[in-house]
Amino acid sequence: MNYVYLKNTPNFTIKSYKNKTWKKWDAENKKMLSSETWQKDYKPMYQFVVENDDVLEISRDQLGQCLIAAFEVQKPLSGLSFSATDNGKQGLDKRWWINLKRLENPTSVQPTSVQPTSVQPTSVQPNAEEVNDLNPLF
Repeated sequence: MNYVYLKNTPNFTIKSYKNKTWKKWDAENKKMLSSETWQKDYKPMYQFVVENDDVLEISRDQLGQCLIAAFEVQKPLSGLSFSATDNGKQGLDKRWWINLKRLENPTSVQPTSVQPTSVQPTSVQPNAEEVNDLNPLF
């Protein structure tokens, strides 16, 4: 299982969820710090198994983009294909956006027409015993 990055895998299909880690950029030592548990100032990163059983790690915002896309097409996240684009910048200024790839056979949800029905009031009155059984204050 290899770890891949969006810059190397701009098109990917999510197969399954793997893990959540916490990461922080250490500017002084110019390296990424990683933890399996929450640490102050660390940000959550979500790992997914993609094609070739590679592991792709995405941020909370990127995961949100994937979840919104899955919700909009009413499909589970697993099995959906995405493409990633960046803002063209380098280093810490680089940002990635993830979009759902066009589905081969998209299914659209058609609104159903609901016919109004008339509801007639009834004159059924509960008896005192039924009321007492339902209300513990009696």
